[in-house]
Amino acid sequence: MSILTKLAGKPTSIDKRYDTDRRRNYERLRLALEKGDKIIGRYPINVQIQTISVCNGKCEFCPYVGSWSYRNPGKMTDEVYEKIINELSQYKIRKFCPYLENEPLLDGKLFERIEYAYGVLKPAWVEISTNLSVLNDDILDNIVRLFSRIPHEIWVSFHGVSKDTYEDIMGLSFEKTFSNVIRLVEVAQKIPLNIIIRGAGRPRLLGEELKSWFGEEEYKEFWNGVFSKFKRKPEISFFTYHDRADAEQLKKKGMSFNRIFREDLEGFYCWRFDRWVHFLYTGEPILCCMDYERETGFGKTIVDATVPELYSLPVYKEMLMKGIGMIDSEQDFICKRCVSPRG
Repeated sequence: MSILTKLAGKPTSIDKRYDTDRRRNYERLRLALEKGDKIIGRYPINVQIQTISVCNGKCEFCPYVGSWSYRNPGKMTDEVYEKIINELSQYKIRKFCPYLENEPLLDGKLFERIEYAYGVLKPAWVEISTNLSVLNDDILDNIVRLFSRIPHEIWVSFHGVSKDTYEDIMGLSFEKTFSNVIRLVEVAQKIPLNIIIRGAGRPRLLGEELKSWFGEEEYKEFWNGVFSKFKRKPEISFFTYHDRADAEQLKKKGMSFNRIFREDLEGFYCWRFDRWVHFLYTGEPILCCMDYERETGFGKTIVDATVPELYSLPVYKEMLMKGIGMIDSEQDFICKRCVSPRG
């Protein structure tokens, strides 16, 4: 195995232009909007593409079931996908994520689509986020074939520390998915796969009357025990769940924080405004991955316009001006409802 192959699994970084100071970034975005300058392309771009709208999970704290994508299922055509990728080639791409509010492994063309995008865009790394429940020989072969030679992260969403907690949260088979995780980790002992096991077991806001299943210590203890026999261990990442900007589906089943977090957006900044692009399977951009109801749709798709044209539309710039408080926004504007401004 060559040195290059050994290092292939590790994401690289091109963050020298990725200033993390929120105030400076707010001022820069405000100035660009005032001057009518381009917004997308000032920083390396993170990309999320929904190649297929379907998810087989039924996570308690996810608003997918009942969402716009759930009600309007579909799959991105090759023509739409390739036009998005080709149009994005004019920009420096930081992270490429071939998923958005879906289960990416349900797309039978996922790996050839990743391969195409990587060849055209040369992103710093590719990231997929999957519940891994549908892993099979063909998918595993493709993971090995492709991810052994490109920088990547494989995020495995596994919300549980037992059969009861996992199945209560995710509505999938604990035994099947657990065995898939072990199988992937076994392969990673020989192939440089960068795996991150991610789980949420309690709400972002403590004291809320919302479900809690387990905490960080319990989650890490469970997985450390599971992986103790392996030399190369996945990273374990515990996080707290939130309500995706007070999604209506979560509100109906009592899983919403049910509040406005920002009455005034003056001075507010979020990376999703000008460092990310998000495309639904239709080819239409939306402003944010929190938007499960297509409320921030641009009204046009990549079929109708180029990427620079889409990100110059008045509707996009108006949403940004609302988002940073340059102009008034509706009382329930999505950024006011969001507890997690980084996505």
